[in-house]
Amino acid sequence: TSAGSAGGAGTVNVNTDGALVVVGTLNVAGDPDGGTGTLHLANGGAITTNAFDCGTGGTLDLDGGTLDIDGGTLAFTNPAANFLIGGIDNPVVTLRNGAAGTIQNFASARALTVGGGTGANPGDFDVRSGSTLTVTAGDVIMAEVSDDGGMIISESGSTMSMPPSAILTVGQSGIAFYNAELGADVTLGEVFIGQNPGSNGMMLIEDSGTTANLQRVYIGGSNVAAGG
Repeated sequence: TSAGSAGGAGTVNVNTDGALVVVGTLNVAGDPDGGTGTLHLANGGAITTNAFDCGTGGTLDLDGGTLDIDGGTLAFTNPAANFLIGGIDNPVVTLRNGAAGTIQNFASARALTVGGGTGANPGDFDVRSGSTLTVTAGDVIMAEVSDDGGMIISESGSTMSMPPSAILTVGQSGIAFYNAELGADVTLGEVFIGQNPGSNGMMLIEDSGTTANLQRVYIGGSNVAAGG
């Protein structure tokens, strides 16, 4: 970002076997005066950053590889898009070591899509080792048509929370699993598991100390249509 003048167009490619380590914050666009930024992550590439912020003008092109937010914050504040984790080679985004992620919807009712996009684009989003994910507004969709999506909320101190009116769909039209384990704590809104015909969704709540508080649950369908 800059102060007083618009930024240009920047791109970072982390390709196969490449590793990018950022000690502070990895910012993708977000300059209030303008500019665009693209972060591309290929299969076999790895990014580790203390904090991550994708703002106005930012594009995440996650084909594969791993993106780890380690101990800092995750923010997605691009008003023209929702946070999409999905690519041809199954990218994995992980919050770890007490990282705190906050996301909300801007461009549509969705705040987060895990496993989605044109064609087959699987993806995974994990919250581990005392990290937190807060969806302040909007829905979370896992696995669109032809896609696979997974979320794991793991270990004591790890949490995921959503507003009571928000929707978590585990298998919208594809294959998805949602797992809370090893003492994690999740507070979710309405949950659809295997929402549409042809979908396959699974939710696992397991291990001592793990708790899940849900507003309403539909297993195999929704309140308006048949499910997978």
